[in-house]
Amino acid sequence: MSVRGLAASYTDEGSGDPPLVFIHGVPGSVRDFRWLAAALRRVDSDVRILRINMPGFAGTEESLGGDMSVGDRAAFVAEVVEQLDLRAFVLCGHSLGGAVAVAVATLVPERVSRLALISSVGITPHRAYRAIPISPVLARVFCSSFGHRFLSAGLRKAFIALGFPSSTPTDELHSTMRAVGALRWPHVRANAESLGNLHIPTTIFNAEDDPLVESAIAVELAAALHADLQLFPTGGHNIQKTRAIEIAEILMRSPRTE
Repeated sequence: MSVRGLAASYTDEGSGDPPLVFIHGVPGSVRDFRWLAAALRRVDSDVRILRINMPGFAGTEESLGGDMSVGDRAAFVAEVVEQLDLRAFVLCGHSLGGAVAVAVATLVPERVSRLALISSVGITPHRAYRAIPISPVLARVFCSSFGHRFLSAGLRKAFIALGFPSSTPTDELHSTMRAVGALRWPHVRANAESLGNLHIPTTIFNAEDDPLVESAIAVELAAALHADLQLFPTGGHNIQKTRAIEIAEILMRSPRTE
C-alpha cells in the first residue's frame, strides 16, 4: 500500500465484522499486538484484526518533510482505513498510539464504532515524559547526522533503561524522538475534548504499576472522554501482552456497534 507516496505496511487477518484496527506506540510495530491478537482469536476465531505499522517503524516509510505529529499520524491512519474501505471499525491504540487513535476518531467519527485505549498517554504529561521532556529542537538534534553519529549510543541506553528492547533499530529510536518531540499537549487535550462530545463508546485500560503512564493519567483521560476505565493491579506498560486475555474478553463481550 502507498500512502502519500510512501510505502505503508500492515497486517490483515480474519474476516469478521466490524474489524479491529490497532495502532502501536513508539518505538513499536504490529508485533506489539501479537499476544492480544491471539487472545482475541481464542474468543472469536473469525474476528478480523488489522495492525498498522506507523510511519518510521517496521516497513512503513516516514516522510522527512513533516513533523509527524499526532495529527499527522492520525491522517495517515485515516487514509489507510479509507484505502481499505473500512466503513466501520473498532479502533485500539497503545501508549502514544492511544493519542493517535483519539485523533483518528475525531477525523472519522462516523466510522469508529468503539474505541479502546491501552496504557495510553493522556491529556497531560505522564511520568516518563516529565522525566525526559523532548523539545522539537532536541528531537531534531537527535535525528540529525550529528545525532546519528554521536548520540545514538546514549539514546539506546536511555530507552533500555525505560524498558524498551535493546534490539530496537537505531532509525526507529530516532523516529521515536521525532514523534515525541512533535507531541503538543494542547492539541492532544483538544482532541480528547472534541471526542468527549461525540460519545463514542470508549474503554481505557491501564495497570496501576505502569512505570511510564501512571494510573492517574488514565483516570483523568477517562473523565475527559466519559469512558469506562479498567484498572489492573499489575501488568506494567505493555498490558496488551501481560493482560491480553482479560483485555480480549472485555473487548469481545462489549458491544462493538451502536
